[in-house]
Amino acid sequence: MINDKNKVVIAEHYGDYVPPSPVKELIAELLGGVSNQYLRGLQMVALSSSASLNRKSRRQKTLVQRRKVAVARCQGLYNQKWKDQQATIQLFVDNII
Repeated sequence: MINDKNKVVIAEHYGDYVPPSPVKELIAELLGGVSNQYLRGLQMVALSSSASLNRKSRRQKTLVQRRKVAVARCQGLYNQKWKDQQATIQLFVDNII
């Protein structure tokens, strides 16, 4: 789904997980309230579950408030622009709800 106001793609991939509410529409509504200057360069918001991560990604660690935390336990990740790829946000819906 592409939000017309800011052209950010919202992609869903949950694997076997079924979210209890329409998360995609909620995220589209939230992005609609954000100014375009803050969404510049953001290509996609990916909605997924932590169970759908592959083994390598589940074992990875990231820094959260100066502490190492497993990616599978995070609520989301931000991937900054790098080389020819735009910035993306990955939200783990099962960890948020």
